[in-house]
This record gives sequence, C-alpha cells and structure tokens, in this order.
Amino acid sequence: MQDTCAHCNKSAADAAIDKLKECRKGTSENTAPSKGASENAGSSTGASPKSGPSKGSKGSNRANPTPTSVTENPLYGVLQNPVMGLSQKETYRRLIDSFRLRLDDECNWWGRFRGAYDSDEEADPRVDFHDFLLRAENKELRWAVQSEKGLLPKWWDEEKRTECEKIAGAKTNREGLYHKTEKADIIEAYGDSLMPMKLRLLADIVEGKTLMGGPS
Repeated sequence: MQDTCAHCNKSAADAAIDKLKECRKGTSENTAPSKGASENAGSSTGASPKSGPSKGSKGSNRANPTPTSVTENPLYGVLQNPVMGLSQKETYRRLIDSFRLRLDDECNWWGRFRGAYDSDEEADPRVDFHDFLLRAENKELRWAVQSEKGLLPKWWDEEKRTECEKIAGAKTNREGLYHKTEKADIIEAYGDSLMPMKLRLLADIVEGKTLMGGPS
C-alpha cells in the first residue's frame, strides 16, 4: 500500500511528485511539521516561534525616556512658562536679569543703547523696565501653562510689580538696572551655564521677537 498525504490523501504518484515530503499542503511521519504543528510545538516548550513584538504591540515593550524637570530642560523658556513655579524673590530676579541681559544684547547686536548703556545721565532705565513688565503681564502664551497674569504667576499684581520695580531701580543694587551685565556675569551669578539662554528666551517671549528679528 502506497503512503498518502495526510492532508490531501494523494500518493506521490497522484500528486506528480517524486517524494511525498514535497507536498506543501500535507504532512506525514516522513514530512516536516506543518505551520500549525510548528506553532503548537513552540507553545508547548514555552518558546515563541517568532521574535520581536507582535503586530499589534507597536513596540510597546520599548522603554519610555524619563522626562527632565522643567528647570532642567534646555528648552525651558520655549516649552514651558519660564517663571512657572519660582518663588517671588526668584521671579523678580529673573525678570530683572532677563531685561538687563537683553539690553546688553541689544547694544552688541543692534547698537541700541538703553538703560545702563545710555550715555544720557538723565535717562531713566525704570521706564523701559516698567513697559517690559506690562508686556509680560499681557503676554498670551498659546503653547505654555497659562496663568491669570499672562506670562507671570497668579500671585502677581500691581503691588508686586511696584515692588519688583523698586528692587530693580535701586542704584545701590549691583544686580539692578543701573549696572551692566553680560553672559559671563549671569553664569557666575547663577552657577548655571544655561541660564543666559533661559533669560534670553524669557526676554524673547516678552518682547515678542528674537534678536535676529532686528530692532523695531
């Protein structure tokens, strides 16, 4: 009696092949196990017939990167509100230093002399800083966490603005409006090599343009 394929019930002669194992549809004790048998064999041994994630997993086993905190993110000033979560004292400090560094950049980039860079002894840097704070209060941030006072924290009000202006306008304050600052000074004061970039981004947001945009 001739052996027949267990799947198609044909002998080798009927299937017009030399050997029964060449029949791709069937299986017998002389042929390789079928796809279904292979899968069952894999499951019985605990081994998976295929490696890698399944079609529906879409790489779900890939580890997600741990996000950095807002203050550690180099794009802090762009991706988040740059004064969010700061103390009142630190908020004042960054607003003042952001404005001071902006004046230094304008002097070097545009040849514009304001504040401590203005040769006119009667020029009052507090006027420009007052306008800077007003713009910060009214700035709408479409991409960041919005507060009740534009860019500034919820606790900010007219009284806080006056207090910030008073600190900035004190001539005895070496970190105030009457004293120049530059990138190296900021890095030394904060101990943070990224702080100049953060303060510049803050000023860009308030002013509504970068230094590359040119003077208005």
